Amino acid sequence: MPNDRGIQDSSGLARALTGDTKGAIADFEAYIAQANGYTKAQRQRWVKELRIADLCHLIAKSKTIAHAASLHQAMSKIKVDEVICIKGSTLIVFYTPSQCWEFRIISRTGGIFGEQKIYYTAEAALRTGLEWLRDER
Repeated sequence: MPNDRGIQDSSGLARALTGDTKGAIADFEAYIAQANGYTKAQRQRWVKELRIADLCHLIAKSKTIAHAASLHQAMSKIKVDEVICIKGSTLIVFYTPSQCWEFRIISRTGGIFGEQKIYYTAEAALRTGLEWLRDER
């Protein structure tokens, strides 16, 4: 694996999206070893979530490799703030290039849910996402 942090970070995300949990964790840990500050703490949370909830397994069930690659390209301008796994579903809170917070939920069956609503804080998007999860049947 090249020593470039950006490549390791992108590779970790691509591996996570294609279901390679061990590879994603290895890439993120290599990135973490060279990072500092917010991104280091964020990737540490991602590794923890990957280990605890096997997030990659949920995503891989419903996504093809081609879709994961296009999703990675689209997400390259998005800042992911939280990834939380609850009862088999995954809540993702992120900051968009249009400078607003949003959330999406990946259900246990692989469906992706959310709304095109703008939230002015990560906390507001997280709170609404948690409400959606609570109401999910």
